[in-house]
Amino acid sequence: MNKPLIIGKRCDAEMWRMLNARTGATMIQYEQAFERRALTKDIIALLKELRDTGRTVLLLGDHTLNIPPILVHPQWIAGCIWRQIPNPAVDVAWYNEPHNRVIVELLLEELYLKGLCDADYQST
Repeated sequence: MNKPLIIGKRCDAEMWRMLNARTGATMIQYEQAFERRALTKDIIALLKELRDTGRTVLLLGDHTLNIPPILVHPQWIAGCIWRQIPNPAVDVAWYNEPHNRVIVELLLEELYLKGLCDADYQST
């Protein structure tokens, strides 16, 4: 499985709305395109599991993983591609700015399309 992984406090409805604004994806398509996990207390086990998998991981606003807080841009760390955005469930004011929402919509579209391409490649 090489779906993009979203880690953080669950906010599926808001994430789906932003993806839908760019792609028209349904909630079911959103759920199928992304693996989603809460950030658990066992961070070390999560990092060991992800290490050198080449997965794309979208971190929602939590800096407990010590990923440098560089917004949106991909960072190759421990064999994964990390992307980071504020969590829509926590940083509501940040998302009130239309240009911030567009940035996240574009990122979600990119990851969604990447996941679709990976799924097509794996099914052939």
